[in-house]
Amino acid sequence: VIAARTVRIGTPATEQLSLWKLGRHSAARLIGEALLRMGARPSLARDFLAAAISTSSDDGEPSALLAVALSRMEHFDGAQEALARAREQSPQSPLVTLATGEVNLLLARSTEPVDDARIEAARRAFRRAIELDPTLPAPHVGLGRSFDEDDSDVSEGIGALERARELAAIDPEIGLRLAKAYIAAGRKRAARAALLAVARWATGTS
Repeated sequence: VIAARTVRIGTPATEQLSLWKLGRHSAARLIGEALLRMGARPSLARDFLAAAISTSSDDGEPSALLAVALSRMEHFDGAQEALARAREQSPQSPLVTLATGEVNLLLARSTEPVDDARIEAARRAFRRAIELDPTLPAPHVGLGRSFDEDDSDVSEGIGALERARELAAIDPEIGLRLAKAYIAAGRKRAARAALLAVARWATGTS
């Protein structure tokens, strides 16, 4: 439907084909990205993102999203290949840099013990994504997620999650992650306040 609406009557056939491909690319990418945001069906997200890539050879962001989907499926070799392609095509994209952090974080935590070097690589990518676009909540969330209760200092992670909450106040997942980070830091009162804020949002109370 989205693809069809991009085709204008009266345009040359070659332009109509180009517009149709653009619409198909956009629709497939949006659906794939939405599935990743919901944390649902990474294999389905993979299929939509592969379709988006097939209709556009110069946009690295669908490949970056594909890398995240493959990482969630623990197909790390394919994820690394997709990520390399994305960085080559769109090296200054905040989304590509964010995906670099996500893939490194998932890969780091797929091993036992956790790969500390990859954790640091993930954090560098998240920090760089924040530099490229400070208004995006996701890199702040990613940076916050890279810290856990085993870290001796979680202050940077807490600060990142607090900033993410400022940017996306209605996202309950951020509030829950922030509460967990407060607990890891021994800040029980702050954790309780964060959980109450999530509860008020969920119930529609002020």
